[in-house]
Amino acid sequence: MESQKFLAENSASVYIKKVEARINEEIERVLHCLDKTTEEPIVKVVERELISKHMKTILFSRVPNGLKTMCECMSSYLREQGKALVSEEGEVKNPVDYIQGLLDLKSRFDRFLLESFNNDRLFKQTIAGDFEYFLNLNSRSPEFMQEKDVFERYYKQHLARRLLTNKSVSDDSEKNMISKLKCVTVLWFCCHRFYLAKHSGRQLTLQHHMGSADLNATFYGPIKKEDGSEVGVGGAQVTGSNTRKHILQVSTFQMTILMLFNNREKSMFEEIQQETDIPERELVRALQSLACGKPTQRVLTKEPKSKEIENGHVFTVNDQFTSKLHRVKIQTVAAKQGETDPERKETRQKVDDDRKHEIEAAIVRIMKSRKKMQHNVLVAEVSGIECMNIEVFRGTSGCTSEYFINVTQQLRSRFLPSPVVIKKRIEGLIEREYLARTPEDRKVYTYVA
Repeated sequence: MESQKFLAENSASVYIKKVEARINEEIERVLHCLDKTTEEPIVKVVERELISKHMKTILFSRVPNGLKTMCECMSSYLREQGKALVSEEGEVKNPVDYIQGLLDLKSRFDRFLLESFNNDRLFKQTIAGDFEYFLNLNSRSPEFMQEKDVFERYYKQHLARRLLTNKSVSDDSEKNMISKLKCVTVLWFCCHRFYLAKHSGRQLTLQHHMGSADLNATFYGPIKKEDGSEVGVGGAQVTGSNTRKHILQVSTFQMTILMLFNNREKSMFEEIQQETDIPERELVRALQSLACGKPTQRVLTKEPKSKEIENGHVFTVNDQFTSKLHRVKIQTVAAKQGETDPERKETRQKVDDDRKHEIEAAIVRIMKSRKKMQHNVLVAEVSGIECMNIEVFRGTSGCTSEYFINVTQQLRSRFLPSPVVIKKRIEGLIEREYLARTPEDRKVYTYVA
């Protein structure tokens, strides 16, 4: 109580002198009244109560720009740590380690913010800005990304893939992630009722290749001929002693491949491809999961024994397949690349198409409110760029007024459109007669009701 009262009434320099005097008083008191061994613990108590508990206040709060100076030092350190993590991302083979490193760094500085910086607003804004800076070097977290709509597109694709292939950890985890994304991303305008009214009763097309199947499989084990030699599934009589039955949970492509071996002993890669007509990329993944996956899931054998699959490679049934489980789920090998170049271009094209509509909608909303605007002012407001003291034409009165454009309005919460793209969308709206140029100045647009 004494320290708080004295600190509130005096400057930091006066308080430090007071603390020094107090420590000297306690040392003198120990020399004259107490045992020498009590000096150290008493001094520690005084230092803790008078110095440690008020260290931030003494060092920075009462010094002009003191917190700002400390914040700049912290920001420099955080950016170095963040850039080091992002630059090492390419070297880390396990993406879980990369994400965990970012989460640990975030938790660490959140703890600093609460325990060391008293949840100060300046430090909070600086930490968020620094994470946005180095995460945009390699976008991984939607909260700090500039192009949130691109992340949204990819997240939808991966979520659909997990749900269709039953690789989701749990429904609760997916719902929890979606709830968090709602908090950090902006939900764009939807036309739910319009869609249901226009497309009610639509018929769904079954995507056979995304399905799954349960196969009853029987493995006979090594078969012995009369001469004592062992063969695969050749026409020798089976005693039944080594027969093992399992239920295989497989994808549609895997089922199609396995069904070929009901009436043959072996098959070459090109023969399987010709008879099943499965796309080569998907066929390779399916065969790798059946012949090159975990030992407890290898229901086929392959010659030569390698993980690569090429023309001329031969596949046969693994008669020696064993598993402790009666129901065996064959996991599909993950694709080596998340997207091929054509797929990546297609995704980007879809994002660009969606952006066209969003930009045009933003332009129409602004012009419907302003009625008349200069080109540069319109581009600035659509982009969400900070502008001040800009002249805006109001209605037909011909007068002008000054206003401030909000930094966080319109499209900036999702992505930052370029002026060139905005100009093209304005021209498109003019062609469709949503906007018009004024006769006296072609750089001024009016809204056509």
